[in-house]
Amino acid sequence: MGQVFFFETEFHLQCEGKIHDATNIEYTKDTSEPDVLEPFLEVQPLYKNMVKPTTLNALATDIQKLQAAPTRQTFCTTSFKTLLQHLHDVVEIFQNHVATVEYSQDFKVTLTYQRLHQAIPQHSIESGGNAMGLPADLPPLVLAILTCSCSQPSDDEAMNIMAQAFIKEVDTSSVPNGLYYPYIYPKYAGSFQKPLMNLPQNQQQTLRAISLKYDPSQFFQKRVLGAFKITAYG
Repeated sequence: MGQVFFFETEFHLQCEGKIHDATNIEYTKDTSEPDVLEPFLEVQPLYKNMVKPTTLNALATDIQKLQAAPTRQTFCTTSFKTLLQHLHDVVEIFQNHVATVEYSQDFKVTLTYQRLHQAIPQHSIESGGNAMGLPADLPPLVLAILTCSCSQPSDDEAMNIMAQAFIKEVDTSSVPNGLYYPYIYPKYAGSFQKPLMNLPQNQQQTLRAISLKYDPSQFFQKRVLGAFKITAYG
């Protein structure tokens, strides 16, 4: 288990004029050099290879060590159908919004692309269904994830305003060529977003039924702060 970092030299982005492609790899058999992973580990140019036999607990500890603390963070995300030119366009939108923000020295903003593979909803439906409303015929999607972090409370407003403006412009730019897809991945959604509201009505009803079945007193809906509450819709 571990991570492989590929250093791409063809794009001119935020990281010293370049981009990092970080790939998580997992292999459950007891070997440090599985043949099936060889094509991935040999991709060049290679910036860093952290693949090693380890445990989930040790891996979680390693990841925690990479987290800067104390930091204030916000996430937001949107989805669109895959098209290479649009990936470039969204990067340009990202750069334009970052350039307009006045913030303190430790303010950091990252744009990450994550593929949402068609096999995921297909497999979930075969296994009994997908509670988040992704259809079996899902088109190839990209999740665009904006991550902002800072240490100063005074940067909160600038961070949130920039995040909302970025998502709005990306969604608007995705509409004309038919790339917009109304799916918000809850794990990466911002506090201003409503990922459950975008689900089909039948999926919202399913989630409400699950909530009532396993939490009949609705403790998690009414007493637990934060998160997205299905009872807020209908």
